Amino acid sequence: MRQGRVRPAVAGCALAILIAASAATPARAQSASDAELAWYLASSTALQAATVFESFGYGEAWLPWALLGTAGAEAGVGLAFGTRDAWPIAGAQLGLSLAFAANELAFGANLATPLLFNSAHKLSMYATYSGYADLRSRSSDPAYAAGFERASFGELALAPFKGASYAPMPVWGYLATMSIFAAQSILSAKPGEAVWDSGSAFLGDLEFPVWAGVGLMLLLQVPNFVMTGIGEEALYRGTYYEELSTRLGEWPAKLIDASWFTLSHFPQQWDELMAMPRGQLILKTALSIVQAFWFQYIYEWNGLESAVAAHAASDVIVFFIDWLAQGGVPNEAGFSINERTMMIGLTFKL
Repeated sequence: MRQGRVRPAVAGCALAILIAASAATPARAQSASDAELAWYLASSTALQAATVFESFGYGEAWLPWALLGTAGAEAGVGLAFGTRDAWPIAGAQLGLSLAFAANELAFGANLATPLLFNSAHKLSMYATYSGYADLRSRSSDPAYAAGFERASFGELALAPFKGASYAPMPVWGYLATMSIFAAQSILSAKPGEAVWDSGSAFLGDLEFPVWAGVGLMLLLQVPNFVMTGIGEEALYRGTYYEELSTRLGEWPAKLIDASWFTLSHFPQQWDELMAMPRGQLILKTALSIVQAFWFQYIYEWNGLESAVAAHAASDVIVFFIDWLAQGGVPNEAGFSINERTMMIGLTFKL
């Protein structure tokens, strides 16, 4: 992207936050009405949905800038409603967006690009949760307010590194299942593509000794997928599933949350999905819905911290094994080599 197009995009991202900040309430109200919470959720959900539809432009140069502008506006919603921690979250959102822009201007696309972009995007998801948690805690309905326990960003960020997060059976059972699932990458790897076959480790076209490549890939993947776990679990389970189950009941909430979680990941894979055999597409969709159900049960039984830990750790396991099986040759890698779909190699003739 040329600098002439980058600067307006950066300015637009900053402006989205500053405009919302100018409308922010000067102090948090003592209580929040149902109407205030409804408007907050409607505004936040509309912006989150906009990022999903923007993702149909996956691979286009304009997408990161458009999406980060929308994410910046989401941080501004918390400011407009005067929610707790809205200012520090908006500041961090703007900082990550500017860091992404500075990296692009100085170096172009590089290994830091997906980490900075994903961190900014997923922080906007946590911003939705943080505002929802604050408004709910101040609800004029005592029973509704008491039925929810807010987790801070720090608590969620530390959860994947705490052994206690993995002690519950639903968590370690899920990770064991995903480890078996990911092992099919090794079984289906083409001869010569694995790092142990070639004796080299590639991140994109950059070649490293295996030990250095493994260390660098983990250094990039771990914070990236911790942010993914925080953002997606805080948004889908801590906000959407939590509110839907309170208002509609358990199973309507499960079905809506799992369906939206699955469909929201489809736009960035649209061309690949449309080229799949129908049976493989159905299988992929079903597996994603089952995965969402599992996260829901972890959230219900063990809390948001365990859900974040399970999500982050499983992503690291799956994508790291995928990279080990394919990273021995040059590639177009982000954090998953050749953007290959991770799923059991089954195809139904439907």
